[in-house]
Amino acid sequence: MIIGIDMDNVITDFNSQFVRYAKKNGYKIDETKIDENYKTEKCLLNKTDEEADEILESFLADEDFWLTMEPIEGSIEGVNYLNYIHEVVIITVPAKRFQEDCKTSKMIWLTEHLPKIYKVSFNKEKWKEKIDIIIEDKPETLIKCKENGIRSVAIDYKYNRNIDVDYRLFRWAEVYSLNSWIFS
Repeated sequence: MIIGIDMDNVITDFNSQFVRYAKKNGYKIDETKIDENYKTEKCLLNKTDEEADEILESFLADEDFWLTMEPIEGSIEGVNYLNYIHEVVIITVPAKRFQEDCKTSKMIWLTEHLPKIYKVSFNKEKWKEKIDIIIEDKPETLIKCKENGIRSVAIDYKYNRNIDVDYRLFRWAEVYSLNSWIFS
């Protein structure tokens, strides 16, 4: 099996990093809504959508934003376990305005945390990848992958609970059950 795995909010804790950066830069954020909205920047208080997008872009332009991001609990072990049994490809999308810098920072992070992962694809259209399964959080991507015959596994967030997926991971420790499902 070839398993595609998203990076942000699947392997890395993008949401927590965003909250840290918002607080560090003096912005107020409604942390209670952080897992309810796929667009994390929408949780900034007293900001228009345009202002929130600009703030997010300023964070994404900072190399340390990516390099100091923590992995989600159990994700490193889970990805390594899947990679031992299957072929794993990390499929991620770089920030629009800072693509090359973002790609470099993400590759450095992956090399440091997942050195045995050799395949990385920077592709927004993940459903066009030659994969059998996708592990993802973004609702639109889960839907598109499933429509294109790719078995979809959602990392559970409030913002994707209304999406019909083939399997739902509530935490990475459940990856062993996921592997049993893959072979069922």
